[in-house]
Amino acid sequence: LAINEVYLMHATSADIATKIVQGGFDPSYSGSSTGTNFGQGTYFSDSLEKVSIYSTRGGAIIITRVALGHASPFTPVSSSTYGLRRPPMSSLKNASGDDLECDCVVGHASSRDHKEFIVYRHTKAYPEYIIWLE
Repeated sequence: LAINEVYLMHATSADIATKIVQGGFDPSYSGSSTGTNFGQGTYFSDSLEKVSIYSTRGGAIIITRVALGHASPFTPVSSSTYGLRRPPMSSLKNASGDDLECDCVVGHASSRDHKEFIVYRHTKAYPEYIIWLE
């Protein structure tokens, strides 16, 4: 499948931004401060308005190259979706005829038209730039 690489944003505190730059994104820490509507992944958005909800004075917005691959549209339907640890299966098949897993989830958690992109593997996102917020 195509890599489908895009630039997306991730907002966090300054100390966490420094850790991300040093060691990359770690989906196992997801939700530790903001929740997990789409499960235990790393959350990104293409909307500055969306990430500004999670950014604070003295924090950071990380501009990230994200390999979305085959994205699955997804809407959280209940609190049971909070436990996702991997994306859902796609309608695509491999050479053996088995279903393939999607590479990420693209969702809307609220009535606003802000997309969220969730990846579940640390190898899918590369922090490239940081905007430090004063």
